[in-house]
Amino acid sequence: MNTATISLFDKHIPKADFFAQQFHFHSPAEHSIDGKLMDLEMHIVHFIDEKIDPTKIGADNPDASQFFAGVLGFMFKVMDDEYFESRKL
Repeated sequence: MNTATISLFDKHIPKADFFAQQFHFHSPAEHSIDGKLMDLEMHIVHFIDEKIDPTKIGADNPDASQFFAGVLGFMFKVMDDEYFESRKL
């Protein structure tokens, strides 16, 4: 994954590459929407390119980012079969 969003926080880094390393699930979801927990949440954990990873090159490196990881989260809600049956064309 390549993102320019990092430049919002690390002004000296115009964009960064993150590499998916792991995924895992939470049931029920770890986060809520409007105070309601969904049935399942999937996280895809990405680590930053080691050229700017502060844990790999040292915090005193001016090229380092303050971040070392990013996570994409997806929420799922289980629906009854009747929900889909009622919406067939």
